[in-house]
Amino acid sequence: MPRSSRKERETLHRSAPAAARPQRPRRVLLAAPRSFCAGVERAVDVVAAQLEQGGGTV
Repeated sequence: MPRSSRKERETLHRSAPAAARPQRPRRVLLAAPRSFCAGVERAVDVVAAQLEQGGGTV
């Protein structure tokens, strides 16, 4: 495969979608404590309360 010139590579890089461009490794930091959003937490609490009241299915 012939090598492409720098100008050809730069043109290809600019025209490629962002997802297709080479990416350098990234570092992901997770904040603690991890949890659900407030809506999900409320939904889980509602289901737990329904089950405690003797509801078999929710």
